[in-house]
Amino acid sequence: MAAMNLAILLSQQGRNPEAETLLRQAVDTNPHNAAAAFDLGLLLAEISNKSEALQRLCERRCKLTRPWRKPRICRRAAEQRPGEPKYAFARAYYQLRNGKEKDAVATLDPLVKTYPSYGDAVLMLDGLYEKHGRVKEAAEVYDRALVTTGLPEEYRSQIAARRNALH
Repeated sequence: MAAMNLAILLSQQGRNPEAETLLRQAVDTNPHNAAAAFDLGLLLAEISNKSEALQRLCERRCKLTRPWRKPRICRRAAEQRPGEPKYAFARAYYQLRNGKEKDAVATLDPLVKTYPSYGDAVLMLDGLYEKHGRVKEAAEVYDRALVTTGLPEEYRSQIAARRNALH
């Protein structure tokens, strides 16, 4: 756990190669450590493709062959580190991939209420709301995100465009 915390600090300081080394060591030491695998996945996501990093780490590092188990691993990681929204997002991602849209909404809704500047979660939740005709709820989430400080500009422009496209 100390190595993971140090890795997070190193990452925040922009020392990603050192953070990656520590996280890879933590995952290699215990391949079933979901928190370490997801921290590594998220670090890799900062450098490359987010969904690819999460998917690759869950499938390869956690050695899961049954897709229905991935949300449980994510849930455990979220329970162990409740202040880290990335774990709840990963859980929703796998719930959605497994066809559990209602479960994904149930995971994303409190996440977005607590972290309205989490752009990926906002876009995923609102995509589900829009798909099911829940336009009013989508608009509320978009509006809340747009007035939030800390929302990265690339998400702000996407969210604003999707908000303006709502009927």
